[in-house]
Amino acid sequence: MESVALGQTIKELREEKGLTQEQLANMLHISRQNVSRWELGKRSIESTNLLKICQILGVTLDELALKAVNKSSAKKEKNNYTDFIEKQNESDLINSNIKDDKKKSVKQKTNRSPISVNKNDIYNIVVNLYDDKNQESKKRKKYFRLFISSMVLMVILIIFFIIFSLYNAVSIYNINGSGSSIDIVNGLFVITRDKIYFDLGSIRNKTKNEIRELELYYYNKNNDRSLIFKTDDFSDSNIILYDFIGYNEYFKFDEMDMILNNLSIDILLSNETTETIRFNIEKEEFSKLFNKREEPGGIGEKTNKVEPEDTELEKFVKKNFNKADDGYAYVKKDGKRRIEYIYLDRNLTILVIDGDILESWNFDCIDEELMYQKLKKTETLESIIVDKDEEKNQAYLDEFNNYLNMLKSDFPQ
Repeated sequence: MESVALGQTIKELREEKGLTQEQLANMLHISRQNVSRWELGKRSIESTNLLKICQILGVTLDELALKAVNKSSAKKEKNNYTDFIEKQNESDLINSNIKDDKKKSVKQKTNRSPISVNKNDIYNIVVNLYDDKNQESKKRKKYFRLFISSMVLMVILIIFFIIFSLYNAVSIYNINGSGSSIDIVNGLFVITRDKIYFDLGSIRNKTKNEIRELELYYYNKNNDRSLIFKTDDFSDSNIILYDFIGYNEYFKFDEMDMILNNLSIDILLSNETTETIRFNIEKEEFSKLFNKREEPGGIGEKTNKVEPEDTELEKFVKKNFNKADDGYAYVKKDGKRRIEYIYLDRNLTILVIDGDILESWNFDCIDEELMYQKLKKTETLESIIVDKDEEKNQAYLDEFNNYLNMLKSDFPQ
């Protein structure tokens, strides 16, 4: 029988009894919404509830079933029901020793009124038919839930894969080192999945001796000294190296752990003494949500120092750039050039890579100091601290502002 026809039949019988949906629901110890869904044909009725409904409405199960069948004009289902009764009666008649004329009489009577057969048989027939339909409905719902669960699981796995791929895609390290004659501060080591940027930082000579030679190295797994970079053409400007996976011109990607653990530098001074400095390399954590920021002044010492508010440029960077460890990063293409913007510790670095030429702009967002370098592999072509008050530096300022305007054009406000 159709759920809609059955629901309409129950609704008519309920109204004849003068019962509301709420009253019928209370008698069945269910919610009114369930009764409403039954009557609309949106939910199947369990056989136990169906029998209780028949008792409350004062009808037998076979009467309820026949009313529903007649209402829906489901001829096929009604014929199946009648054929089943006839076959059941024929089986009973064959096993009995009733005379042929009595068999015909009973059969004719059965054809005239199928309700006159044994009521227990009718109850069993209707309940079995209804339970079979409920089982099919439950199977369809089960398969649908399995399908939805599989889709949700697939989406979760895809999201997990994306997060896993992007997590720690960029690692940023601070580099510092101190010796008796030389200090190295504010160095930066940026490692991506396919590139490495190394900025030695500022070299502070505490003596009057000049620096003659510099060697950057580490000790490999065989405890052998592995040279990364060496130069005797030294200037007071920063030394910046960049490398690509597969080239390994300076850094071997498969030995990065050893490089980070024992990176060192030897500096030869003009008095023929060599200063050896073992670097202290600290990784900037990806999230400091639960870590308290250390304040200057030492343990237990309070300070009244107030961190300046973010500048408009910093607000723009934090709003639009991708989070990378404790900093922010953004990459764009401009023809053959690759432009990378890296923000860390209130400094914005712009790296412009064009073939084997690297231009580096480092802007202090607080002090508004700008430094420019141009390198060809390890050779420093140009290095200058840009003084905005000097006219000769206007070209550098214009070019730097041009890169900022190119950046802002990608994020229209």
